[in-house]
Amino acid sequence: MLGESRYYVVREPGDLPHRARDLRSGLDHLAADLGMAIPELRHKDGLALTNGATFSAALLALAVHDGERLASAADAAAALSLEAVCGCARAFDPKVHAARGLAGQIASAAGIRERIRGSRLIEKAGAVQDVYSLRCAPAVHGAARDAIAYARRVAEAEINAATDNPLFFPGDGTPFDHEFAANWPEGYDGRERISYSAGNFHGEPVGMAADVLAIALAELANISERRTQMLLDSNQSRNLPSNLIPHRGINSGLMIVQYAAAGIVSENKVLTHPASVDSIPTSANAEDHNAMSTIAARKVRTVLRNAQSVLAIELLVAAQAVEWRVAMKRDPASTRKASTDWDRADQEAHDFEERTRPERRLEIAAELGEGTRRLYLQVRDAAPTMLRDRMLEGDIRAVRGVVEGGVFEFLIARRGEPL
Repeated sequence: MLGESRYYVVREPGDLPHRARDLRSGLDHLAADLGMAIPELRHKDGLALTNGATFSAALLALAVHDGERLASAADAAAALSLEAVCGCARAFDPKVHAARGLAGQIASAAGIRERIRGSRLIEKAGAVQDVYSLRCAPAVHGAARDAIAYARRVAEAEINAATDNPLFFPGDGTPFDHEFAANWPEGYDGRERISYSAGNFHGEPVGMAADVLAIALAELANISERRTQMLLDSNQSRNLPSNLIPHRGINSGLMIVQYAAAGIVSENKVLTHPASVDSIPTSANAEDHNAMSTIAARKVRTVLRNAQSVLAIELLVAAQAVEWRVAMKRDPASTRKASTDWDRADQEAHDFEERTRPERRLEIAAELGEGTRRLYLQVRDAAPTMLRDRMLEGDIRAVRGVVEGGVFEFLIARRGEPL
């Protein structure tokens, strides 16, 4: 905006600086690239453009927007994973969550309930309860939702606030310091001042909200990784094959994506160390307590991107798990061990490939809930079934694009419950 320094020309929405085609500098180039006149800066505009509070608030607002989408994606992924193991519905009963009374938990339970309505897989195992990562999903997702809501309140207040310094309130009542006029030193008359030097610029509210938001998003990733592991482990997945792949032992299947998820959530644990509890004085100690809010707001974006990848991994795994459950008719109550006979393994691989062909996806989806059937098809539109070992980076990127796009809140039948 000032025509100083350098800037990147981003030609497509998904471009990042290192992918941008041009590196430019100068006011004339900037005006031409924007296709508009450069606005003339007025009083205090320079501070508004450089103040860390405004920059941090902008980053927080973007993270809140994407975090809300991530919470919906987490509910959707949990619902699909629940169906893959023919899980229990009672843990999501409205009475359970009303008894606790937490808004986020009630909303997450409702979101999972709506997605699994009409499922032919839920309760098929005849189990009393599921593992924590399924049964307690509303509690964990709900706590994250409540934290996101707190961050939203801060972001909305901040982007509509006067966070400048000093502030001016001409003709707006008698300033508070006039109560102490008798204490003013000789020669000083505070009545002549119209400026208010205060601390609305301080980034503590934004920094603390960003730190809380980072913890919330990291927890959505943590519990998602646990569901991914559960689906890949034949001891937990109720008769699904290890790593969800034919020719196990020759193919590693989806095992390696759990490695990726584990590494990502471990990175998030480091990134969620709060920045707002730190303070390094500046300006010869005139600024003796700083919020470090820009650091908090910057790193929450990294936590968010990491969490999106972990949710994408769970969705890939859950879609494959559903295919094994439905197309291969895997009985959740069976304790039969997988055959080591090579001919049978060949037949299983052939059957799996035939029964999961793209034209048969609607048959698989028909067994799922009202929301999860559309979710399954959405995932499969982005990434195909894994039949044998292959590079999965592109699959994860494609499904992460679906997570980023925020389609999950619409993949349910609306029934008037808060989502």
